[in-house]
This record gives sequence, C-alpha cells and structure tokens, in this order.
Amino acid sequence: MKNITITDQDDKKRIDKFLLDILKGMSFQYIQKNIYKGTILLNNKKIKLNDKIRTNDVLTINLEDKFIRGVKPNIKEHVDLDIIYEDNNILVINKPCGLSSHQDANNYQDSIIQRVNKYLGFNGGFSPQLCNRLDRNTSGLILIGKNKIAHTTLNKKIADHEINKFYLCKIHGHFEKKENVLKDYLSIKEDGVIISHRKENNEFIQIITEYKNIEIDKNGDAIIEINLLTGKKHQIRAHMFFYGHPLFNEKKYTYKDFKNKSSNQMLFSYKLEFNFITDANEMNYLKNKIISLDKNKIIEDLRKI
Repeated sequence: MKNITITDQDDKKRIDKFLLDILKGMSFQYIQKNIYKGTILLNNKKIKLNDKIRTNDVLTINLEDKFIRGVKPNIKEHVDLDIIYEDNNILVINKPCGLSSHQDANNYQDSIIQRVNKYLGFNGGFSPQLCNRLDRNTSGLILIGKNKIAHTTLNKKIADHEINKFYLCKIHGHFEKKENVLKDYLSIKEDGVIISHRKENNEFIQIITEYKNIEIDKNGDAIIEINLLTGKKHQIRAHMFFYGHPLFNEKKYTYKDFKNKSSNQMLFSYKLEFNFITDANEMNYLKNKIISLDKNKIIEDLRKI
C-alpha cells in the first residue's frame, strides 16, 4: 500500500492519466478494475475515472509497491551514480563511457535514467526526465529534471540557447581557423545520420557547432572545445567527420584505416552554463550558474591518446 500526497504540478490532472503515469506496466483496464473495486481511493473515498485530483489530496493505492513507479524498496539499493550537483529540482550526473542515457529496446536492464529512478524513489508521480542525452560511448554531464516544471523549463532554455553545453574532444587533424561556427544540415537515417551543406529536403534540419582549438600536438592532431548550439543525434561525431576530422576512437563516423587505441570515445561533456536571458520562473536561481568537471584533467587525459 502507498499513500501519495498530490503536489502542485499534478493539480487538476485527471485521475486516470495520473495513475497511468505512476503505475508501471498497468493497462487502462487494470486501473479501471481497481478503481471500481475500491483498491484505489482518493481521500479515503471511492473515485471515478474522470475525477480530477487537487493539491494536497491523498491517493491511497492498495497494490504492492513494486507496481508503483519510483517507490523505493524496503532495503535501500546501492546505486552507482557520480552526482556532480543536486537540488530539489535538478540532478547533474557524470555519465561514464559505455552506459546508455536512457532505457530502450537494446538497453533494457541498465541506463542513467533507471539508476536515477532508483536513487530518487517516488516523487509525486513524475518520473525524472533527461534534459540532454549523451551517446553510449560519450562521457560527461547529463542534466535531469526531477519534476515537471524543472524539465519543461530547462528543455525550453536549451532550445532557446540559454543553457550552453560544452564538450572537450580530440580529433584527427585540426581546423585551420582557431575558432569558428559550423552551420550545416543533418538528416537522421536508420543507421545513423548524414550531413550536408544545404537543406536537401524537409528531412534535413540545421545544426550549429561552435569549436575552439585548445592545442595541436606534434602530429597535427587537435584537442578542441565545442559549444553545442544545437543538440541533434550524433551531431558532434558526425559533424567533425563531415569536415574530415573524426574523433579519436570513433567507431562509426570515421575512416576505415584509423585504428582505435581504446574503446573510450574521446568526447566529454564537461560544462553546463545556465545563461538565462528570459525569465525562468521557479528556476531563476540557476541563472549564471556553471557546473563543470575538471577541464585540466580531461585535457591531460586527451593528451595521452
């Protein structure tokens, strides 16, 4: 059994929609059956499917905790998470190489979002959501909204370029210009993405990648910093390859004769800057905040490749 107090973010939500969100793998028919049976009560009274919940209502669910999204087990599990920053609204996690950002058909057993769910436990019916994603073999900072307001607000700020995402990587060769903004078009295909200098059809969307040379080694290979101004699938990896500078240890967007020295892709999401220009309401406290990994340490590691 679980008693759930309704929070402001779910105020006036229909009870059936709320229950579908928090009951893992339960069909609408199953929820309907339990409402009719009185297994699910609102303020200790029987309810109808189209009833609306209000802030501070108490929902009682007489089901095993394992069926309720986010309920922590009686014995606390050890969750392997490198937490860089946390407050009541957000989590910033340092994702290791080899771990998926989110659950999908190929990564059902383990992912960052599954670990976060275990770590946070139940939080009023909203499952924590990623605000940015990293490819499996990309390491670094992932921003997660712990509630609906945080997730919606930060997604909007990312779309409006009011949150800057910086990466460090090592590329084969180097750009002649010390810094530049690359503007091209990307189309998502079944087996990856392709890039073009022009919008060839409606499937192509603009991508913008800003880079700056950090240093160039004796072989002419460069460590660069990237400000990802648009965050599309495989954008950095494919964009660098498009300009003839694939990442070190890249397996997909690279040349066949380049041998990988390790399984770790040389791409690190190392810094988030919250450069809010417009009002962020409840999230305004993050304005001008910078969350970062140790830049010098990452550069030192890149030099060893």
